[in-house]
Amino acid sequence: MSVSIPYRWRVYKSIAKYYDLLGWNEFHDVSWPRLKPLLEQNKSKSYLDLACGTGSLAFTVSRLGIEVVGVDKSPEMLQMATRRLRLFKGKTKPQFIKGDMTRYDIGRQFDGVGCFFDAANHILSEGGFFNFVKNASRHLKPGGFFIFDVNTASGLRHWDAVLFSERGKHALLMKGSYDRHTRFAAVTITGFVSLSGGKKDKFKETFHEKCYPHKYVMSCLKKAGFRDIEASPSKVGSTLRNTGRVFYTAYK
Repeated sequence: MSVSIPYRWRVYKSIAKYYDLLGWNEFHDVSWPRLKPLLEQNKSKSYLDLACGTGSLAFTVSRLGIEVVGVDKSPEMLQMATRRLRLFKGKTKPQFIKGDMTRYDIGRQFDGVGCFFDAANHILSEGGFFNFVKNASRHLKPGGFFIFDVNTASGLRHWDAVLFSERGKHALLMKGSYDRHTRFAAVTITGFVSLSGGKKDKFKETFHEKCYPHKYVMSCLKKAGFRDIEASPSKVGSTLRNTGRVFYTAYK
């Protein structure tokens, strides 16, 4: 199915205030077992969290006493992260900054950089994707690590469907499409949220992603100067050919 890609689109605007309530922060539990060993093995003292969202990973890393800076393009998601920050009891508190992960400049380097929950797929051009990788390298100290994940063609093909799901008292209707020729995908999520006092709310938001083949991702990492690159499927027993998601780890 053909997918229309907008020139510009505002990400995570309507969905932000319900993001954690509806359970999307659950990807934290998938990412953390991959990130924690890297932080420990490299004795990291600083970490840059790209597409930090509502801050779930940033807060977890901060609890280890690591200095964290989170960057996100969505002011609505950052607003939710800032609300959580007011209640955070950790000794080291993360800092949140609004920025585009293809062209931000924090002016310093970190021991580690990470980007999770297929946020890299939201970059809709190959040039933008390379800038994302190059910018991560620019913000890494020598010897620092870079970890991120991407949805594969196998994963995005599952978007080409209409799905209805219930999450507790809440419900989601997802209608998606994937064009295997252009490798663009889109999904429109309509949410029906039950609030306290019997109140209800509804939101609707469309997300766009682009599939980047393994060969292209590897070429970007090498071109940006990364070494010791590893790619692993998200699930045990899967392969790079059939997995829906791949995690990449590389060192500067």
